[in-house]
Amino acid sequence: MKFNCSVFLLLFVPSVITAQSTTGNLEGSVFDLTGAPVVGADVTVISPNLQGMRGVSTDEIGFFRLLALPSGSYTVSVRHISYQPATFEKVRIWLGKTTTLPEVRLRQSSVEMAEVVVSGER
Repeated sequence: MKFNCSVFLLLFVPSVITAQSTTGNLEGSVFDLTGAPVVGADVTVISPNLQGMRGVSTDEIGFFRLLALPSGSYTVSVRHISYQPATFEKVRIWLGKTTTLPEVRLRQSSVEMAEVVVSGER
């Protein structure tokens, strides 16, 4: 009888624990066109299933992870001041799963600024 109980626990308990998940996760990596990681890029998600907007910044290797997102379809935006933004529509988050966004490659952008004059006296 002890063996039957052990087999039951090994086969059925993990599926019950997974079935209790009410959210999913999103992760990915952000690089520039040369393959260098983009540190500090803002990754934001919006969805009708989410109250407001959620976001996170990429770490020193360009990696990000958003945890505990309600399941559904999301719009994901990746922004950094030195790069052109990237947007991904209809990214699906599943219950109890981690969705990995395809590798994000950002193109550098240039911003033309007004002339700056620096003067000083002694």
